[in-house]
Amino acid sequence: MTGGICHRNASSQCCIATCRRACCHHLGVFKAASILHSTGLFGGVICAKGRPVTQRILLGSAFYLLWVGLSGHFSPFLLATSVLSVVGVVALVSHLGLISRDFQPFTLIAGIVGYWGWLLVEILKANFDVIVAILRGRISPAMAWLPASQKSQVFRALYANSITLTPGTVTVVAEGDHFLVHALRRDGLGSLAEGEMNRRCTALDARFRGARP
Repeated sequence: MTGGICHRNASSQCCIATCRRACCHHLGVFKAASILHSTGLFGGVICAKGRPVTQRILLGSAFYLLWVGLSGHFSPFLLATSVLSVVGVVALVSHLGLISRDFQPFTLIAGIVGYWGWLLVEILKANFDVIVAILRGRISPAMAWLPASQKSQVFRALYANSITLTPGTVTVVAEGDHFLVHALRRDGLGSLAEGEMNRRCTALDARFRGARP
């Protein structure tokens, strides 16, 4: 910046220092930028580190809709405070550089919601299988090491917890890219060994890592 003239960097959506307001006005978000500037969050949400404004808006919208859908509370106070929470989270992940230009939050969240639906069906089926096994006395406990192909710790933990949430199986040890799993019936290990749950968690992991720099 020289002589008060704002120079835009080719790899950036916004300028630095006192030029931020002018750049955000050029991007059509002057009012939002002014509010965030006064709260100290300016640059963390609207023009953080040269990342597109659209990505921040999409991410915030996805977080907000997810929160509303999961909470089930619609009082004006909670809806208003949730906006502040979402702004804070978006500012944090922006500051940490966890979002790339290719980030598609609705695609990732849609995948997670779809996985939850699939997992719920698997839990119901496993409940029925466990009840039948107990009533018929067909208990055959077994343990085995199973591969976990997820690269990120987040979705490796999701896979481990999904195994434990499914009745009849428990993740006992997580070591590297393998889990030691205990099953109430040997058939339960066979179902996990087929890898459907592992593949689904790995697919979500790929979306997540694709959204990161």
